[in-house]
Amino acid sequence: MNGRHCCLTVATVLSCFIFLAPAGCQKIQKMLPATTVDTPDKESPEWVVQQVLKAAMDPNEPRAWAAYRQFLHPKGASTPRALAGWRSNNFPTLRRKWDLFVVNDDGDHCRGAATKCDPTKTKPHYKKDYDAEYNDGRGLKIFVVNKGNPDYPTPCNLLKTNDGKWRVHMGCLN
Repeated sequence: MNGRHCCLTVATVLSCFIFLAPAGCQKIQKMLPATTVDTPDKESPEWVVQQVLKAAMDPNEPRAWAAYRQFLHPKGASTPRALAGWRSNNFPTLRRKWDLFVVNDDGDHCRGAATKCDPTKTKPHYKKDYDAEYNDGRGLKIFVVNKGNPDYPTPCNLLKTNDGKWRVHMGCLN
């Protein structure tokens, strides 16, 4: 192999790596095993998903709704009608199926586990399969493994607010 051909090959490989890295990284991320999220950094996207699950697990419905509502993005919950949609559709759906996403201390999903998870004592740990950015990095979909269909993880759509906080936008684990 001559010097020119070698340099061209290296340049091609490097340019493919640079331009295809995000797509390639996401493909690699999808092939890796899911990671358990137990103590994420406060205000990180993973922490927001955990707080949403924690709210859904609360047996006191008014308190649960108040906790859940604070993690909704203002853009998607700015009108009474939009907020009513979250309250009557998305929120009750997640309250019915939180145990498909939450894992116990053994790493087993709560639904179908040998020992049923007590929502008042179980920590809202979950398994993150992968994530994907959208909206030029202002949006992020976190795909959470669910017991009902482990081959197809369920997304939680997050969008940054004007002050840089991640909040739920257009559905989360529904």
